[in-house]
Amino acid sequence: MPRKYVSKQGAMKRVPYDPEALKNAVVAVKDGAAYKTVAREFKINVMTLKRLCRRDSYVQTGFTNRQILSKRHEDELGAYLVHMSKMYYGLTVVQLRKVAYQFAKANKMKYPSSWDHSQQAGRDWYRGFLERQQTLSLRTPEPTSLARATAFNKHTVAEFFGNLTAVFNKHEFTAERVWNIDETGVTTVHKPSKIIAVKGSKQVGKMTSAERGELVTVCACINAAGGHIPPYMIFPRKNWQDRFLNHAPPSSDATTHPSGWMTGDSFIKFLKHFVRHVQPNADRKHLIIMDNHESHCSFDALNYAKDNGIVLLTIPPHTSHKLQPLDRTVFGPLKTFYSQAASNFMLRHPGRTITIYDVSELLGEAFPRAMVPTNIISGFRAEYGP
Repeated sequence: MPRKYVSKQGAMKRVPYDPEALKNAVVAVKDGAAYKTVAREFKINVMTLKRLCRRDSYVQTGFTNRQILSKRHEDELGAYLVHMSKMYYGLTVVQLRKVAYQFAKANKMKYPSSWDHSQQAGRDWYRGFLERQQTLSLRTPEPTSLARATAFNKHTVAEFFGNLTAVFNKHEFTAERVWNIDETGVTTVHKPSKIIAVKGSKQVGKMTSAERGELVTVCACINAAGGHIPPYMIFPRKNWQDRFLNHAPPSSDATTHPSGWMTGDSFIKFLKHFVRHVQPNADRKHLIIMDNHESHCSFDALNYAKDNGIVLLTIPPHTSHKLQPLDRTVFGPLKTFYSQAASNFMLRHPGRTITIYDVSELLGEAFPRAMVPTNIISGFRAEYGP
């Protein structure tokens, strides 16, 4: 809802009051005069006068939306906010207001007395500050662990790119022979999309399959030329059933494990799936860039990769959010399209819950939409340059 008044067509526009007259009227009320008497004398709306009198800051400054800090000071504060957000220590609204108050007080600037009472700048100043700083906005941050934030540093990244350059120089990989693999989870309980409902409703709901769902691991593989291979899935079951792959993306494969997570044995099965589709060999090796999860680094997996013309390169710990193309541009759209497919499934089958036997069908709708060349190439370009 806009905070600035916009007159309706055909309606009489508001005439702004004289700031000096408003200040004198407030002072008169503070001295004991009646609201109605002062409103008639100064020709001010009674409710406007009452509202102003509730703001002690008005008597101090004459108007509440004045720019307390200079443009230079606000630009410096804006640059500080940007710097802190890049360092993963961005300021909240309350922290920003406290910093503004402390700065104004330390520099003996004239500010509303209400700032002293609350020990922070007012909401009106904050709104005006965001309007003047067009490059800033209030955003919802993603939780980032300290280990992840500190691991992504110049030395660690330089070491990884040094290893990447070395294997490129040794094997002369072309774009279609450079792959990135990673796992993500899809669940039988999807996240509903936004819906249209009654304005002002206190609670809006949308049907999902259950309170808690079962997780199926999906291992995806893309290359720098914009290509991909069919997904490989791990179902949280002990015994295999053929219906796990009903309506899955063509040529998909899967296995089972009680936990539903990738293990050393499951990764070897995935590598066999990779070899069937890509057919690497000793004369034409392929590079796989992946994280250093223990399931990827077993002795058997390393031997199988070496025997089948696969060069494995791991990215440093806690840097996948920056160095993993799948994380950057593919898995986000995949999750979105999967949730849309699940919502459509619930509409087509009212009263029925989504089970792990339906996951392949939902993935069959979402996977082709997410695995488009533009998404894939953008991920590699963002990580490793043109």
